[in-house]
Amino acid sequence: MPRPKIVFVIGAGASAEVGLPIGSGLINTIQRNVDIGFNVTKSSKPGPALLTGAIRKKFELSRDPNATFDSWINSCLRLRDGLGQFPLSIDTYLDTHASDTRMVVCGKLAIAHAILDAESKSELALMATPYASAIDFNKIKDTWYPKLQEFLFSGIKPDRIPEVFESTTFVVFNYDRCLEHFLFHSLRGYFHFDENETKSHLKSARIFHPYGQIGPLEWQSEKDPVAFGKSGELDAILKATDRIKLFTEQDRNQTELDGINSALSDADAVVFLGFSYQTQNMELLKTPRAKRTIKIFGTALNCSEFDLPVIEQKVLRSLGGKHPHKKSVFNRNWTCHGLFGELHHTLKGIEHIPRKYGE
Repeated sequence: MPRPKIVFVIGAGASAEVGLPIGSGLINTIQRNVDIGFNVTKSSKPGPALLTGAIRKKFELSRDPNATFDSWINSCLRLRDGLGQFPLSIDTYLDTHASDTRMVVCGKLAIAHAILDAESKSELALMATPYASAIDFNKIKDTWYPKLQEFLFSGIKPDRIPEVFESTTFVVFNYDRCLEHFLFHSLRGYFHFDENETKSHLKSARIFHPYGQIGPLEWQSEKDPVAFGKSGELDAILKATDRIKLFTEQDRNQTELDGINSALSDADAVVFLGFSYQTQNMELLKTPRAKRTIKIFGTALNCSEFDLPVIEQKVLRSLGGKHPHKKSVFNRNWTCHGLFGELHHTLKGIEHIPRKYGE
């Protein structure tokens, strides 16, 4: 019997379980780092100094005869001041000021710097072992990542790994690479593969980033890879900036969008982890097939009891069509780790549901 097809939709709350900043924490970090001022050469703060170098490089590459380096700094300082006006999202704020292209670039540079630095300090940062660098699983035992490993690989022989990735799709709305980084070290450690074997198996993993990411890891691409947590390097920040897309930017990878749509259209179940259910995100998840049976589960941590049914309806309109499965479950008390704990047998027991279209 084929494995059921499951799509995991992953938001910022999922990465927060291993220490990456979200919401106001990310905004505060970015605001501090863009506070570079004009006398930057004597700055002792590594964040501002590094961003200054990145901004100068972008200024030089722009070759805009009407711009000066000071005008780029001014855009950066306007970003600093604007972020102090209680925006809920750096992406939303940059989208509001999309006409200020210099501010948008400065904001993306700051996002890239903040994420790379956060990766390097996260619970997924590598430790040295006698054999190879590896994740310290003791640090992440209370997060959802080991639960995912158990869900994917428990009881699976090495020759069946292709079935796992054929039936599982990840749609990641984050710029970070926590999931990819974890899967590589999880697969390698659990099955005792060498690096090449691990890379070979992961080539079939379907992981989509509709808003881009700060760069492919070494196992994902031999061309311009960005190591996990490669903070403090100007080149890594510059490369990452060009790969980040705001939610309203239209130059998306259509092949990737088609892949997301295909996976959702064919899914037996969709699981939302640390997701915010913002309208623009739900628009990306809409599928054209209006009549199908599907199971839907999701975290909604700290959501109010009034918003919970609204979230459910938004999701059902995007994914459920006119005949959603009645077992849709959203819980305002679940963390991502908690969802896997509560739904251990439910997720393992999802049957391959015959879908009926055009009823």
